[in-house]
Amino acid sequence: MYVNSINLLPQKVSFNGRLTDKIYQDLNQVEGLPCAICGKRMYTQKELEYILDSFSPSMSEVMKDPRLSDYKNTNAYSILCGLAKKHPKTPLKNAISDPDFKVKFQFLPEYTQQTFYDIVAKTSNVKILASDAIKKIEKLKSVYPEDEVEIIDTLKNYAEKYPDKSFHEIFRLPEVFNFHLGNIRNYKSSRLSEVDKIMSAIQSLSAQLPKHEQEEIRVIENEVVRPLINRVYRNSYIRSENNEKLKDYYTGKQLSKNNYALRTLTKRINILSQYDDLLRHSSKPDVVKKIRALAEKLPFKTDLVDFYILDSVKNSKTDKDIIWDLLNLVANSYDHIIPRSKNGSNDLSNGLRVHKVCNEERDVIPYSVYSDYRLDLNQNLQKQISTISSLITHEKLLDNDDYPIILAESMSEASNGKIQINTSKFVKAYKQMLDQKMLDINKSKERLSNIVENCRRTNNLISKKIEDLTKEIENLERKKETNRKIIKNAQKCLQQIMYDDVNLTRKYEDMLSEFEI
Repeated sequence: MYVNSINLLPQKVSFNGRLTDKIYQDLNQVEGLPCAICGKRMYTQKELEYILDSFSPSMSEVMKDPRLSDYKNTNAYSILCGLAKKHPKTPLKNAISDPDFKVKFQFLPEYTQQTFYDIVAKTSNVKILASDAIKKIEKLKSVYPEDEVEIIDTLKNYAEKYPDKSFHEIFRLPEVFNFHLGNIRNYKSSRLSEVDKIMSAIQSLSAQLPKHEQEEIRVIENEVVRPLINRVYRNSYIRSENNEKLKDYYTGKQLSKNNYALRTLTKRINILSQYDDLLRHSSKPDVVKKIRALAEKLPFKTDLVDFYILDSVKNSKTDKDIIWDLLNLVANSYDHIIPRSKNGSNDLSNGLRVHKVCNEERDVIPYSVYSDYRLDLNQNLQKQISTISSLITHEKLLDNDDYPIILAESMSEASNGKIQINTSKFVKAYKQMLDQKMLDINKSKERLSNIVENCRRTNNLISKKIEDLTKEIENLERKKETNRKIIKNAQKCLQQIMYDDVNLTRKYEDMLSEFEI
């Protein structure tokens, strides 16, 4: 099917009016579900793959690919021609999903199958003009957080400046690559001067605290400086092996989740929560409050643009990879309320559905802390639960009936009571649904009881009829046996008569003979 880029995205699902016609079994399949953290629309993997596949050339365009000239004398190429004739405007990936083709493909020789895989691999790596890509990416712009919006805006600027090139090509242009590499090198020095200025003021104030609290401030300072001056911060240092120019960039700590950097809000929460912990037990809370006020001015902002571009170059990402990095950030993902690193389970009761980017932002920060900084968290979570509740009560979401209730309990416990989800409407609507179902069941039972009674009566009538017929058959059998005896006696009588008749005839003949004599 040909994809029209203007009407690329599926229509937004609204649960306030007409419900979706689809029936879902898993929360990750629900289209249009709002994120529990930011409240914006999430996209399913199927929707995002649909968008990514829209960049793939149609079958008719694939057949024009000069890279296929080496395969023209193969059976695989002939099969490809047949597919192109049947699906001229369909991308190759979708065309080979044709059920008829799948059946036939199983019976092809192994070498033909392998040749076909080679063709698919070659044609899947296509050049996507930046000007075409940004038109589709921008349609999702309202869903992204501020950090990623800056990436999209930068991509748009490059697309306008180099309309005949792909992002893969643009990022490798010397003027582009060197510009962003320079930004990386300047980042530490400019950020360090800001951090030093504020930390000096904090140290001056901490002199008013007892010695053990001054030591706590120094420990916090060590935890503060590194994530603020490094673009990337996690557990293990890495260095680029592919490009010497990128070594300066990768002297920070690498993220374990492949996201672009420790995000702005994550930094802010991790750092300020340490001052909050000190404030709770400090002997001089007024001084610590002033220190925390200074800490609020620290440069938490993370600029992801340079990292995104240089990381694409370092890992030799294709145009599709570059686009997928952005698309996948707004995917519907499973966020462990209690992180797996802290023995959190994969049960439904321990999971929220959130954007992948929001999942990365929350990281392993407890919801009791995270909710203090995400002031709209309760509202957005309520929005998602209301949507899910509507789906359940209208029987559009199966096998998740108790999710709103168990999630409300999980979130209340995980946030120390700070997050309270109102499930009263759901409980009432769900009870009405169950009552209606019970009423329907009782009516069905009554109808079934009537049917059973009718069947019983009918069965009795049939049994009586069978009994009468059985007796009638027995009578007929007796009559048959009597008739058989009568017929047998009649046959004997007839034989006797015939025998007597023969004897009389002989006697008559003998008498005639004597008379003639």
